[in-house]
Amino acid sequence: MVNDTDILFEYLKNLMYNPKEAHLDLAELGEDFQHLGQGLLYFGECINEQRDFANALAKGNLSLEPPSRENELAAPLKALQASLRHITWQSQQVAKGDYGQKINFMGEFAEAFNTMIQQLDHRQKELVAKIEESQRKTAALEQNNKLLEAMGAGLPDWIIVVNNKTKEYMHYNQSALLAMDSDKIVELEVEKLILDYLAQENPNYHNKQLSIVNSRTGKRYLEINTYNIQWDEEKATTFVFSDVSKELAEKEQLENYAYFDELTRLDNRHRGMMIYQQWLAERREFCLCFIDLDNLKYINDTFGHNEGDYYIITAAKLLSGLASKYSEVLVCRLGGDEFMLLIDEKDPTLIETQLINLRKKLGSKTRNKSSKYPFSLSFGIVKIKKNEKRDASELLRLADERMYLYKRANKNMK
Repeated sequence: MVNDTDILFEYLKNLMYNPKEAHLDLAELGEDFQHLGQGLLYFGECINEQRDFANALAKGNLSLEPPSRENELAAPLKALQASLRHITWQSQQVAKGDYGQKINFMGEFAEAFNTMIQQLDHRQKELVAKIEESQRKTAALEQNNKLLEAMGAGLPDWIIVVNNKTKEYMHYNQSALLAMDSDKIVELEVEKLILDYLAQENPNYHNKQLSIVNSRTGKRYLEINTYNIQWDEEKATTFVFSDVSKELAEKEQLENYAYFDELTRLDNRHRGMMIYQQWLAERREFCLCFIDLDNLKYINDTFGHNEGDYYIITAAKLLSGLASKYSEVLVCRLGGDEFMLLIDEKDPTLIETQLINLRKKLGSKTRNKSSKYPFSLSFGIVKIKKNEKRDASELLRLADERMYLYKRANKNMK
């Protein structure tokens, strides 16, 4: 015969290990155990409420209504939910450019988060300073040079004065003379530009840019300022040529820093997320893929970062090869061992086949054949429809979850 303590013990056991089977009928208990049974039922309700709340947090659902105040068991989880909500808000502020956010709790995570924000703030300030410096240089080049300064001895600018009527050169400075004599291609290009300009019925005196292909030094960029003047009582035009090749190269380099990953030369996270948002706004139908390189930390720690960089670069080249198979592909490195693909493809199974084949190719690329951890990758694919209802963050999270499911299912064993 089953006694009261057996009934209560069975209920507690099921409550802990098999909650769906946990059931307690107070009518089966004797009078002395009725009050205890009622208490255990309330305890069970608290346990189940806490379990449901914990499962929701584990899945990233921070909007679930927390348990009531009476459920003291859930108090730590409610505090955790509040902390995660605050961190989420802070991360959103950082994404908007507010680098003043700091976390003063959660130990090592807070230290890592605050260090990341400081680095982002420092890098942004460096980039802004470089861009502002480049803009100042460009603005200086755009200002009309005063004629007296332009004709000063030793200036690097080329100064050429041309008679509007006869098209004869009335004056040119030493820099222009040396440039014309040292490169006939430059001389011919400059002459053609001057004649085309003066052939206009009412030429506009403004800045314009000319690119000249030089057989000796490659492509050069010249900025031209024109001035309508009187020279020896004749109407003339002064052409001031400034070589801005260096400035444009610096500007291009800054743009590379802003949009491209230095190691792989792929688009970086900023560029990738910008294109991702653009495709969503355009209601495109495409596939979003998250890629993660397996065991990169182990390879870095065991074989060195040179081998790890080779791993990353090799994977980047293989991923870039997908561009030839589809009408439009964006491959970007999110950072570390993570990549993101945006592919103009409606059938995710085709992409899955391509990535599985790519994974096999990557496995054969390791330079250390004795390694127990060959190069490999894990991926998660999400198909995005034209009438997609899920928001950008939810789609990214889903791709990330699928990637980690794939990683766990195909994890290399030591």
